[in-house]
Amino acid sequence: MKGHLNKLFVLCICIFVVITPAFSQPGMAKADSSTVLKQLAVIKKSTSHETSIVLLQKLLATPNLPDDEKLAVQSSLVHQYQQLQKWDTCLNYCQQQINLAHQQNNALAEATFYKLMGGTYYYIPQKDNAIAYWKKCIAIAEPNNYYALLAQCYHNVGVISLEKADYNAAEKYFIKAIDLSKQNNDTASVTFSLHYRLLATTYDSENKLDKAAIIFQDIIAKSRAAKDSANLVESLLFYTNVLKKKKEFEKALVLSHEALSIARKINLIDGVITALNTHAANLADAQNYKEAYKYKYEEDDLLKTRFSGDLNKKISEAEAKFKTSEIQYENEIASVKAKKRKTDLYSGIYQFAWYCRLNILLFISKKKCKAKNTNATSGTGRKGKAKQRFA
Repeated sequence: MKGHLNKLFVLCICIFVVITPAFSQPGMAKADSSTVLKQLAVIKKSTSHETSIVLLQKLLATPNLPDDEKLAVQSSLVHQYQQLQKWDTCLNYCQQQINLAHQQNNALAEATFYKLMGGTYYYIPQKDNAIAYWKKCIAIAEPNNYYALLAQCYHNVGVISLEKADYNAAEKYFIKAIDLSKQNNDTASVTFSLHYRLLATTYDSENKLDKAAIIFQDIIAKSRAAKDSANLVESLLFYTNVLKKKKEFEKALVLSHEALSIARKINLIDGVITALNTHAANLADAQNYKEAYKYKYEEDDLLKTRFSGDLNKKISEAEAKFKTSEIQYENEIASVKAKKRKTDLYSGIYQFAWYCRLNILLFISKKKCKAKNTNATSGTGRKGKAKQRFA
């Protein structure tokens, strides 16, 4: 159960790092949604990230685009790069925008891109760099009272503190994020609820169970009132961990079963998997092993269904790549062999030519030697006859 809750916990953190809007700052006009922002809302729902990047770049080319809308589109563009894990592209783009914003004395844009850069480093993950850039954002945001940006950055630093089990620091940062959100009148958003939920998780990790329980109960009540089913599922599941530590197993079972029912109803696939895992663990803790096995079996079956398509696709792609590489290798070998045969042929012809030339030269040389010997013999005979005449 803990592994699944940790995955759910990290997922919520990562989403918060990059996509929470930071453009509603004190003093900014609350205008009606423009056409660009409406298009942006549609793009954010898409899972086709390459297409979204093209559309966002077109939106950025819109004439006379207001600064706040431009910043919203740019932030969404960074998010798309992150989804595709284009880390270098993302970091380079953020750094370019930081430099430009600094030249133009655009403090909000500069601070925003520092925050986005920190979020990218969190994903890579290079968490020390992430903290460094979030602190740069804080340094600009604090004197300018950019409360939304400050709340996000303090929240994110709190997340890393929680991951490192530095609970005192995590508690301090989450409380700071809560206070800043209150100053920005941002108490009804999902992000404000997330500050509180992670503070409760921190108290749970410290075994400050009563403090954790009070916060979880408040979040659950507010989620029910707002009919926020996704947040309700997550909060119920985290709260069951506190209840089990307090030995309230029956109550934990009731809530984990409720979370599972809601997740099924809204077709929250990952939520169903996590709820099945949590409910099975709660049943096992209550020594109801037969029922626990049933839910665990369903979880395993759902996991296979959930990932088999992607896995099969990856296997097919891998086989295709291997086959392509194999064919390419065979072609290269054939090409090398053909070149070798050609080289061997040329070498043979060259050697034969030299052999013929050598034989011709030897033949000519022998002939010359024979002629020379014949002349030498004739000369000696004539000399002998002359001596006979003059004796």
